[in-house]
Amino acid sequence: MGQIHIWIKRPYIIVCVLIGVIGTLLLSFTLFGHGHLHQTEEIDKQIPAVSVWYGLGAGSLALSIIGVYGVRKEKKWALILFSVCMIVAVLFLLLICIGVSVLKEKVKQHFSDEYQTFIPLSNATETEIKQLDLLQHDLRCCGLINGYQDWGEKIPVSCVCSVDERNFECVDPGENTVFVFLNNTSEKDDENEELKMAHRLVYDQPCFPLLIADMNFMMNWVLGILLSITVLWGSGAALAIVILCQLRRRVNVPPVMYTTQASKYVELTDQA
Repeated sequence: MGQIHIWIKRPYIIVCVLIGVIGTLLLSFTLFGHGHLHQTEEIDKQIPAVSVWYGLGAGSLALSIIGVYGVRKEKKWALILFSVCMIVAVLFLLLICIGVSVLKEKVKQHFSDEYQTFIPLSNATETEIKQLDLLQHDLRCCGLINGYQDWGEKIPVSCVCSVDERNFECVDPGENTVFVFLNNTSEKDDENEELKMAHRLVYDQPCFPLLIADMNFMMNWVLGILLSITVLWGSGAALAIVILCQLRRRVNVPPVMYTTQASKYVELTDQA
């Protein structure tokens, strides 16, 4: 059996430890999410997804232990099991990454179709208007597509710029504009609201482009994490295969020569 090179063994152990840490984090987040879903009525719909994340977390942790055991004890079966499972996991994660990329465009189209039904805002339901009002307050925007003009002459206070918000583009909606309160949460600070009313400037940026930008950021963030885990697992599989090749390699041993002829010798005599 061959010897494992130290500069292959050490990175392999580091990769296995990282895989174990990721598996532990996946299990922790899955347990937390599972407990949160139990408080809602959506637990039945999310059981398949939760089961997949449980499997990924527990499988990663178990395989990292098997991988370290295989390289420490030089067990081929453990290294083979680790490499095969890692290759399967890499293929599975690649499918998930492709699915996330496709889903990103579908989610964008879904949001576009959903919010297009809000226009004109005068025909939107009370729930939709309150939802948009909260969105304006969080994203510092006004309206959906055409900015403050989507609201007509009655603009929510959540659209109003404060004097201190110099980093946002603000415009004057005109003298005929009436500012209205749509949510009670907008009346937390009466003095600040009066200051906004006196300022009479509203956010120029509509909310829909900002919402899509935030969604793209989150989807790209998730996709980046998945790709990083895929690269890590692929590195573990590649290192395990290299170690297996080194273990299969024969160690160079000096050849032993056998002969039937007697070797030359010198007769020893007593000189005394």
